[in-house]
Amino acid sequence: MRALPPHGVTALQMRTKRLATCWKIERTDSTIHKFTDHNALLVLSDGNYHPTQGISTSARQQRSGLEENNFEIRGVISSATVNANDIRSGRFRNAKVTEMLVDWAYPFYGAIITNVYFIEQTVHNGETWEAQVSGIPAKLKREIGSIFSRNCAWTLGDSKCQFDVASLQETGREVQSITDLKYIFTGNMAISTTGYWDYGILTWTTGLNTGLSFEIEKNVGQLLTLRFYMPYPIFVGDDFTIKPGCNKLIQTCKDKFNNVINFGGFPTIPGNDKLIQGPDNSADALAKKF
Repeated sequence: MRALPPHGVTALQMRTKRLATCWKIERTDSTIHKFTDHNALLVLSDGNYHPTQGISTSARQQRSGLEENNFEIRGVISSATVNANDIRSGRFRNAKVTEMLVDWAYPFYGAIITNVYFIEQTVHNGETWEAQVSGIPAKLKREIGSIFSRNCAWTLGDSKCQFDVASLQETGREVQSITDLKYIFTGNMAISTTGYWDYGILTWTTGLNTGLSFEIEKNVGQLLTLRFYMPYPIFVGDDFTIKPGCNKLIQTCKDKFNNVINFGGFPTIPGNDKLIQGPDNSADALAKKF
């Protein structure tokens, strides 16, 4: 039997005096975290919400219509809840956050207010984590128009680029030696031309980082340097697949991919030098005019 409000206390009074916030974070890998800013465990209809010390949120404003409701969630990194390695590996990116305002004395009554957000990015400094989240309206925004620039606006291999990047992918590559335990090592790629794998994507298929993909900053022969540290150490014998990248220049599109027909940039577009260029009163310029 459910408990009733104390005698003489209305439901409205009960709910305005004992409020707690609960957050359910559903990651894209199906892992679910449940937190509350209350000082004790709260049991809701969908499970237990554990108190987390040091968790807080920034101020937010409830807006009507399709205006965005954005805010930040901050907390202490704890191996039992939010793991630093999970943050570094991007496992919280695009996670769904359900925020519920409940009465901590009667949590089984359900949420008084419910909001849904999505995590856009996470950062951490080794001790605390911070998640920047945006509301559902951000998901409904549509990109209108294109960017005009000298460099290509497409992503290598997407529907506008149309290049089959999988045709250049190398699988079954293996770490041969390690310079840095987390991001510099040598592989055994079939193509070892310096700069060929720059901006490419490396995906681990064995080892502690299995399933994680990271951008390659550069390669000098067989020596690979990743753009960021791995969440877990790399060991000799770890396998990976590797795809080449593109620096979005027309010369690369022509020489490396033979795909100029789908180049998404405008290499002859005037630059900032044309914006600040003044009149040319030289003899040669005047001769050309007349």
